[in-house]
Amino acid sequence: MDISRPQAISGVLCLLAAGAAQSVLADPGAGWNGCYAGVNGGYGSAHISGLDATNTTIGSATADGGVVGGQAGCDRQSASWVVGAQLSASKAFLSGSHLYVAGSGPSDRVTYNIDYLVTLTGRVGYAFQPETLAYLKAGGAMTRTGHNDSDPAPLVGVAYTGNKAVMRNGWMVGAGLERKIGSNLSGYVEYNYMDFGKQTVTIAYSDGIISSYSFKQQMNYLGLGVNYRF
Repeated sequence: MDISRPQAISGVLCLLAAGAAQSVLADPGAGWNGCYAGVNGGYGSAHISGLDATNTTIGSATADGGVVGGQAGCDRQSASWVVGAQLSASKAFLSGSHLYVAGSGPSDRVTYNIDYLVTLTGRVGYAFQPETLAYLKAGGAMTRTGHNDSDPAPLVGVAYTGNKAVMRNGWMVGAGLERKIGSNLSGYVEYNYMDFGKQTVTIAYSDGIISSYSFKQQMNYLGLGVNYRF
């Protein structure tokens, strides 16, 4: 039986939840137990490609830029293993554009803007040193992507523009390394991969035309963060 990516991610999350429940019953000991909140920042790069209503490509682009936000979560440690959950919300400044393939003219461009990112994840880590934790994480991701198709000088007809921003839901996996800095602070570096699949976007243009497209989007993120542990 084939297993889809969403089903695989759901299975990982079930395993994380089971591990967390088991850890709660264990001796909490010291180390990584407790809750935390912090800030993060990094670099994001999203690959976006589009098809028109006839399933013909309109092109693809990389929307990249900075990401700044915050996170909060809780961890539970049993021996050297750590399980936890985290919510992260960030403001994103990602943008990119491409020529509309076989569009209305050489100045017809499609521009993408990603302005926020939210993730809800579980993680499993191993403290290979008392102050250093290596971890894997998986869960859900949500973002908002703006789509703009404009041509100020089409070969035929009048200048036009069309905009549509949509929320996209997907899944993510990642890995990181976290290091304690004193008794309450910790710093980390991590990499995340997010897949938002395909989504239909309908754009209403200023010249009265309405067109639908299918856009596919994946995103890579590399970031740093600091947590304060309660």
